[in-house]
Amino acid sequence: MTPEETVRAYYDALRAGEPLAPFFVESPATVKVGIGERLVGYAGVANGLREQTRTTDDWGVESHDLRVVERGPRPRSATR
Repeated sequence: MTPEETVRAYYDALRAGEPLAPFFVESPATVKVGIGERLVGYAGVANGLREQTRTTDDWGVESHDLRVVERGPRPRSATR
């Protein structure tokens, strides 16, 4: 799946009320930052997304001129 397909699939899942946690890495280092929240760790992100989906009706997601940029692997930082 390309990055653009992933973003579009996320939006589709959001609109359909489907689980969003599968779009995040299962790691304690996962962080999701929203307008009024900061969720830490995969379990925290999954729980927060479930609660958000449970308490929100009629999701509206629109993207105009969606642009997704795919970059190569991140360079490793120099260690000493």
